[in-house]
Amino acid sequence: MNKALRIGGRRLALLVLGLLLTLCLSTNVLRAQGIWRGNIIPQEIANSRGLVRQWTNQIQIDSGKDRLSSIIIDRGVIFTVTQNGAVQATNAETGVTLWTSTIHAKGKYVQGLAASRYYVGFTCGSVLYIMNRANGRVLLDQEMPSIAANSLVLGEERAYVPAINGVVYIFDLQPMEDPFKEFGISESILSSQDRRDRKEEFIQSLRLMKKYQEPLSIRSIGDLKVAPIVTRCGPRREFVAWPTASSLVTLCQVNISGDSLVDEKYNVPILGECKGALGYLPPAPAQGKNPFKPGVLFAQSTEGFVYAVEETTGKILWRFLAGEDVWDTPVCVEEDLFVATVVSGMFCVDARTGGDGNSTEAKWWSPGIRKFISASKNRVYALDKKGDLVVLDRVSGQRITSLPVNDFAFKMTNQQTDRIYLATETGLLQCLREIAVEDPVDYTANWIAARDEIDDEEQFGTIAKDEDEKSEDDESEDDTLDGDDSDDEFAEEDEFAEEDEEGLSEEDDFGEDDGEGVFEEFGSDEEEEADDENADAEDEDFDF
Repeated sequence: MNKALRIGGRRLALLVLGLLLTLCLSTNVLRAQGIWRGNIIPQEIANSRGLVRQWTNQIQIDSGKDRLSSIIIDRGVIFTVTQNGAVQATNAETGVTLWTSTIHAKGKYVQGLAASRYYVGFTCGSVLYIMNRANGRVLLDQEMPSIAANSLVLGEERAYVPAINGVVYIFDLQPMEDPFKEFGISESILSSQDRRDRKEEFIQSLRLMKKYQEPLSIRSIGDLKVAPIVTRCGPRREFVAWPTASSLVTLCQVNISGDSLVDEKYNVPILGECKGALGYLPPAPAQGKNPFKPGVLFAQSTEGFVYAVEETTGKILWRFLAGEDVWDTPVCVEEDLFVATVVSGMFCVDARTGGDGNSTEAKWWSPGIRKFISASKNRVYALDKKGDLVVLDRVSGQRITSLPVNDFAFKMTNQQTDRIYLATETGLLQCLREIAVEDPVDYTANWIAARDEIDDEEQFGTIAKDEDEKSEDDESEDDTLDGDDSDDEFAEEDEFAEEDEEGLSEEDDFGEDDGEGVFEEFGSDEEEEADDENADAEDEDFDF
């Protein structure tokens, strides 16, 4: 009897042990595969983390032969490209597919994806493809002098491609002239609705000028291991910056009016290698008693530092010590800078001072964080070392909750809004948002203004010009007393001085005499339509 009980007890113990082992294995499998089926996050799971699944969308892809290659967000639209060259545009708030297009890569390596106000572009082998952002029609497929080393970047009127030979190639994206202007027909005879219709028609049928010449180029001091960034886009010039393997931060000015020229403005040395793209804080225009604040470039280092470089002068404003390698790009949201280290965690620092606003100490530090994803007004979303989506309090950095997202190969960094975008290799897209935040929190106002609206002649040149004038006044006080017009001399010598507007209006084929560009001229007559109060708002808010 006792023997039978002992045998039965052993069998029961083994059975219980087996059940526990099976449960543990099942839990690990579920964690590795996600706690949902079909890679779609259930609403109840999202709701338990304070989130809502806003939408899902499956991009057009041959799942048996193709995989998603790159995904970006730009001004309310998500753009994706596959390894075989299938491009798709999706509304970032509704998940509705806007258009699809395929260029047939034919086994060539599709690399990078970039978007600007009117264009979408990527490289495939040694070929540059530029597409119409409005409908996906290919506008340019140009052979490059060398194979691209990293992702290209688009300004408003130029494309910048870093090549394996250490050269940044600059391609002109000048559109064909408006037919109405070509035939000498004035828009003043049209109604506001007719002008809006013409603007949409022109953008839908946009074509680029074909120029049979080599693109502009500038050689980098050191290898180009990461993609450049475009910081400012004005009616006369664009600015592009990148780090090099020679521990330098380089900024170049590209003149886009008259004779196209490229000028290297400065090379700022840093300690260690910068393995990620530069971060950027757009300039803040002067408002009331608040003075103009120039843009700031952020460079991370394998020596454990983050550098803040003033865009206008190349001056190092501050240096933050993270204590270990920083590989990922520092991400700036409003004036919070998020710095994720390789091992320990993520810092939040003041982007203007490099500390908490009052000292050199960070605002907060959260352990185990590897990558910034997005931020709302009260929360920060990031990835930890296990690949889970972690929710942090934006003020303190304290962990609130987490969500497994291991099934998603693409967890996109979004510094333009508060939305969270996830995608699988087979092209399943999902958008998550906070339950209470129905309308997206938009952080792009200053960024878009820097690229589209702020006059770089008035804003970008202000600080550099004032400093030059001050130093010149100190050195040549006698000349000033003699009546020399020193301001004219400074205007000639100042590398950021304004160009001759008369020469610009004669040489600029892109727009009218104001140099604003052909796209802007469509909205220029709204001021004459004083009786139509809605014309201005609808034209300025025109989006694709």
